[in-house]
Amino acid sequence: NDFMIQFINSPIFGNMTVHEITGARYPHSLISILTHLGITGFLFFLILLFYVYNDIYHIDNNKLDIYTNQNYSLLRFFVVSAMIVITMMTSFFTWMPFWFCIGLFGVSLYCNMEKTYAN
Repeated sequence: NDFMIQFINSPIFGNMTVHEITGARYPHSLISILTHLGITGFLFFLILLFYVYNDIYHIDNNKLDIYTNQNYSLLRFFVVSAMIVITMMTSFFTWMPFWFCIGLFGVSLYCNMEKTYAN
């Protein structure tokens, strides 16, 4: 019930203080993205998640860096997925360890070095 009360207040763009305006309880989960950021913010968040997972699965064998290692990609996948599950069950979307995890494991910094050391 609290979700619908907060979501109906501003469904398109959301409102970061909607829980104070409506007097409803503070939602603790990623579902609060819909109530606080609206549909627009939720779409931006889904696009971010798409690019994070796309980056994790993108392996370029012509690059020399840690991000092309399949074991590291698996670690990145599990850590980002675990943080999303933990955030969905226990915290708010502004939880700092969640965004630190997205920044640390979600974005690759590729070098432009070719594999010249093999010769």
